[in-house]
Amino acid sequence: MDLGDVFYRSDFRSFRRDPVSTGRNILERFQRARHPVEQGGRILIATVEVTFLCNLRCPMCSQWGDNGVGHLMLRGEVDNSRIKQQMSFDQLKRLADQLVPHRSVVHLIGGEPFLRRDTIDFVEYLSAVKLPTKFVTNGTLLSDSVIDRLGQAEYLVDGTFSIDGAEPDHDAVRGKGTYRKTMGAIAKLSAAREKRTRGPRLTIRLNTTIQPGNYGRLRELVLDAKAHGVDAVNLIHLRWMTDDWAARHHQMLLQDFGVDDRGVYGEVARPFPAEFPDQVFDTIRSLRAEFGRFVYTNAAYMTREQTRRYYTDLNYVIHPHCAQPWREIWVKADGNVIFCPDQWIANYAVGNVKDEPLDQLWQGPKAARFRGALAGHGLWPGCARCCITNGDHS
Repeated sequence: MDLGDVFYRSDFRSFRRDPVSTGRNILERFQRARHPVEQGGRILIATVEVTFLCNLRCPMCSQWGDNGVGHLMLRGEVDNSRIKQQMSFDQLKRLADQLVPHRSVVHLIGGEPFLRRDTIDFVEYLSAVKLPTKFVTNGTLLSDSVIDRLGQAEYLVDGTFSIDGAEPDHDAVRGKGTYRKTMGAIAKLSAAREKRTRGPRLTIRLNTTIQPGNYGRLRELVLDAKAHGVDAVNLIHLRWMTDDWAARHHQMLLQDFGVDDRGVYGEVARPFPAEFPDQVFDTIRSLRAEFGRFVYTNAAYMTREQTRRYYTDLNYVIHPHCAQPWREIWVKADGNVIFCPDQWIANYAVGNVKDEPLDQLWQGPKAARFRGALAGHGLWPGCARCCITNGDHS
């Protein structure tokens, strides 16, 4: 047994913050390490893409941004089933029923999940079957009635809103007026959750990616977040990839699985200004010193030198191990089940929940093949900047 597969460096920090959850995750990893490498354990987390579509066109987005794979789908250059063959509400409910024995936490994502009018119905169904639920949204489509229903959904435990910085920086990316619309929805949800009579308190977070154009006004954002009822602000390090690194990733997936998966090219970014890594480090240190745990990051313990390496050297990875295929699934909008977040490995599906029972897919031959490949040669090139391998995850 490799102890590196059981204990992560981030466990020390996570244990101080949440000893129960951290201990549970260490136990899960230990149990997985004792079983054949191709076999999955309990599905701890199910991330469900209720729709791939989005009402915004943020330039940096790997789905609908300037290099986003969504445009390739619309042109028919890559598989577009995530747009054309979206799961129905009844199919989403059947998926939830199959997650109940696993006691999974369900993350609802998009695209923009609330572009679907029945997403709120699905949130309520997940509460009815007692599955803890989280969502990520841009917050521009939440009506007052939907907000009230979110506030009362007993097992909705976490709502995360994507904000790109203080108002001028956010609106420059997402469109004039979107900042105020999202912050208004947050304030209403903060009030609505206080009417809840059963279940845990709903936590409201912001996700904000630190970028060259927004780091100088992040203190302004944090203060505004506090004023609108936000519980925590997550400052996210930019994901990035070079053309040659993405090409290596693309080629390796062809060799391992025979899939033409070009989603990683959506992560290709221009080189950062030389001073940017130090600016990121100083910004995070300053905000954490002033606001404490209200501000956290997806790699909170990086030193200045590690931060510099993160933004300049793709050979540097915070966590050289990945346990996701043994503990988590990602269900795409068309029902395909994959093991990787976002676009890193989106086209190798272990099957489709419309056609086969989830447990059958979870322990099936395609799942075993994926786990075996990861255990055999380690991370793929694109994993170098995945939020999992570089996150403060327990």
